[in-house]
Formats: sequence, C-alpha cells, structure tokens
Amino acid sequence: KPLQTDTTPPAVSVTAPGAGATVSGTTVVLSASASDNVGVASVQFQVDGSSVGPRLTSPPYQTTWDSTQVSNGSHVVSAQASDGAGNTTTSSGVSVTVSNAPPPVISGVGASGITQTGATVGWTTDVGSSSQVEYGPTVSYGTSTAVDSTSVTAHAVGLSGLSAGTQYHYRVRSGAPGGAVAVSGDFTFTTALPAAPVISNVQTSGISASGAVVTWTTDTASDTTVQYGLTASYGSSAGSSGLVTSHSQALSGLSASTQYHYRVQSKDGFGQVSVSGDLTFTTTNAPPVVPAFRSASTVTNGTTVSKPSGTAAGDLLLATLEVDEDPATVTGPAGWTRIQDTLGAGGTGSAYHTQVWWKLAGASEPASYTWTVSGAPWVDIGLLAYTNVNQANPIDVSAGRDAGTTTTPTTPAVTTTAANDMVVALFVNFESGSWTAGSGMTRRYNFDSNEAQDALQATPGSTGTKTATNSSSGPMTAEIVALRGS
Repeated sequence: KPLQTDTTPPAVSVTAPGAGATVSGTTVVLSASASDNVGVASVQFQVDGSSVGPRLTSPPYQTTWDSTQVSNGSHVVSAQASDGAGNTTTSSGVSVTVSNAPPPVISGVGASGITQTGATVGWTTDVGSSSQVEYGPTVSYGTSTAVDSTSVTAHAVGLSGLSAGTQYHYRVRSGAPGGAVAVSGDFTFTTALPAAPVISNVQTSGISASGAVVTWTTDTASDTTVQYGLTASYGSSAGSSGLVTSHSQALSGLSASTQYHYRVQSKDGFGQVSVSGDLTFTTTNAPPVVPAFRSASTVTNGTTVSKPSGTAAGDLLLATLEVDEDPATVTGPAGWTRIQDTLGAGGTGSAYHTQVWWKLAGASEPASYTWTVSGAPWVDIGLLAYTNVNQANPIDVSAGRDAGTTTTPTTPAVTTTAANDMVVALFVNFESGSWTAGSGMTRRYNFDSNEAQDALQATPGSTGTKTATNSSSGPMTAEIVALRGS
C-alpha cells in the first residue's frame, strides 16, 4: 500500500469561559476540548492572539490566566491545537469582558527602623491590598520578600540580613483582590554604620634613645596611625592602612632623653574614626660615644711615619717616639703637642729617651709626619689613630715612668675624670724582645721592641697599673694615656 500522509487537522474549541462572560482576577480558568483522527499533540491558549500559559500535551486542556495583565474591556480567548503531522487548528474566538478593579493607589512609601542589618518599609494604599517589597544594591533589586496576601491599607514589611553602611534601592508592590498590582517608583535608604572602633590597652615598649613601639587593640578591624611630637600638637605621624584589631607601630628617628606626646588613631572600613587621649613617653639617654681604635702605622729607625690608614677629621693621633740617645733635642711637626718625656735607665744623661705626642686630625692631613731629632740617634715611631674622641679636650690624663730593667714593665696608675675613657699603655724595651699583652688589654702594634695596648674604662677612677711582659730583660719605659670620648 502506498504511504498515506495525515493531512487532517485537529478539532478544537474553547469550553471556558463562555462567550460574553465577564472575568476578573489573576486566576481566570481557561479550558478547551480537542480531538484528532490520529491524536492531539498539544494545545496552546491565546488571548488576543498572544500565547497564555504553557503548551499542554495531554488532557485536560486547562490553564489559568492573569486578567490583570490586560486592560479592562473586551478580549478574545482562543485555543490552538496541533497534531503529530504538524496540522494546526485555531478555535473560534470567545469574546469575554475583563472587569478588574483598578490597581491600588500607593502613597507614603518610606523606610524606618533602619539598623546595620535591617529596616522596615512602610506605605499605604487606598484600598485593602497585598504587600511585597523588592530590594537590592542597585535598581535591578535582585531580592524580594514573599507576597503577604493579607488585604490591608497600612503596609509594613521588615527587611533583614542587610549589610552595614550600604545603600539599598527598593520599591513596593500591592494588589487588591481580583485587581491589578500597583508598583511604586524607586526609593533608597542606607543602613546604619557600625560604632566607631573602641581603642584600648595603649602601651609603649622597646623605648630606646631613638625609637619606641606603640601598641593597642580595637574591637573591630581598623587601620593604624600614631601621631607624635614634642607637644600635644604632635606634628608627626606614622602608620599603616591594613585593617587589624591588634595594632603595633614603630617610631624611629627620635631624640635621646626627650619626652614625646603621642596619641593613637584607628579608622574602620566605613570611615569611622576613633582617637585616644594624649599620652607621653621619654626616650632613654643616648649611648655613650666611646673612643675607638682606627688604625696604626710605625717606622723603625726613622723620623718620618705615615699617616694611619683611614684617618679622618677629628681623629686623635697619638705618637710614641723611642730615642736611643740623651740628651737629644726633639722637635715635633706643626700642630703636635708633647704630653710625656720619659728618661729611661738612669735618667738625665742616660742613653734612652721616650716621648708621647698628640694632635687632632684636620680635614686635610699630610700623608706623613716628620720629627726633627738632633744628632743621629736610633729613632722608632709608633703612631695610633683613634676616633670618637672629645674634640675640646681629648686627653683626660697621662703619665710615664722609667720602668727599670725588667721583663714586666708597669705603667703608673692614673685617675680618670670621665666615663668611657680609652686607656692606652705604651711600652718600650731599649733592647730586643717580643711582647705579650697584659690582661684585659688589646694589642695595637708591636714592632722593634715597642708595644701599644688599650682598653676601655667605663667609669671614672683609678686605672690601676698596666703591665706587659717581654721575653727579654732590658731597660724599659712605660707610658699611660687616657683619652676622653666624644
């Protein structure tokens, strides 16, 4: 048999509402009956030619229509049926009259009871109607409350779960029973800001001559600022922008032995600022600037000695001359001052002679220094450079002695008048021999039986004697010089 094509369209008719019916409300029932020689595939209702409700694929063919979505007056309801072959039939139209009450008149829209996380939206309508609020951070809203179908004229809807310090857009919706839904215009409110941070436990620690650390806590995350200065006007500040509850800010570049006023400030993410009261702390005394050895230079059997390496303006240069002949006339370079002249092994007329000279280095020092010595004696020169010395009066006290013929020469004891003096001991053996530094002393040079040692003395008072040991017994001199710090 040849293949037969289904060309017979379905039959369809609207069974409800009836022709000429008056309808209203949001749930008008639409019904239809449909049949086909093979089978009905689907039925779609239409109002004024526009689809209403879902496409129905099995009986009963029934849906609801919100008549408030069209204007009051005459409208045509129809149904379109389709079969599996694609044949379609649209029923005759049924004319109905829509008669909905007018939408409520909304007025007095506003928000009240605004907190950090909630608000109440209120409004009135001229007739009893339902309540709903749409809201969100933009005019797209995004969130809505459930429809409260209770018919009232005074409406109040609570909103919760909001974010603090945030602007919200909102609009309200109200529908009277069997009537259209009225929608207000757009409104805004801003949720409350949280309380400003609460500052507590403000403390200072790690106070030094030039710095301190200020710490405190806040009950909410906030930034970190310390204002500080010599008065309660402050003038300086330090801080960081990170939001934390435990705050720590280091202050640096402060002056020693100085009282500082300070206060702390914290601002949260909403711009809420809290400031502490005025507080003070006092920096510690500056650590003493003590003399320090820089470098040394020496010459054996010569009267010219090189400037110690690294010598800078303000350094103290301390020269020791061993002159193996007496009497001999010694003249120092320009700017040098002699502070000791010790005759060894028998005094005047003996063959041994030790002198100590000093000067403060200027901005431009020569590369070497020359002493003029009468005759042609053997001369050794040891030259020490010290930094951080007192520029007005660098020599606190000095002394020297003929230590006799021995292997353990001992300096005189002197009494210092300043704290943190650098005590320098200078030994000469007019014979050959090697040296061992005394207890607590640091060797600075050792050449041709000349020895220089030093040690810091923290407190003023007697230095005690300083002793060195030589491997060979011989005529000795021992000098001691105390240098003041800056």
